[in-house]
Amino acid sequence: MRDFEKTFNKTEILLPILDSNNIDFNFIESFIKAIQKECIKSVVLWQEQEREAYRKVVENS
Repeated sequence: MRDFEKTFNKTEILLPILDSNNIDFNFIESFIKAIQKECIKSVVLWQEQEREAYRKVVENS
């Protein structure tokens, strides 16, 4: 933790840019939305698996 500030200040963050050297915020927003959709999809799939497992247990009781 002592060298956090040194390390942080030396960190480079690469961002997508447009031809005019402006940050491509549209790409960033689209990318974030795609990641969010993948996260939601994985939660929905997990929920469906849990529901199916529960249904099987209930039916076999």
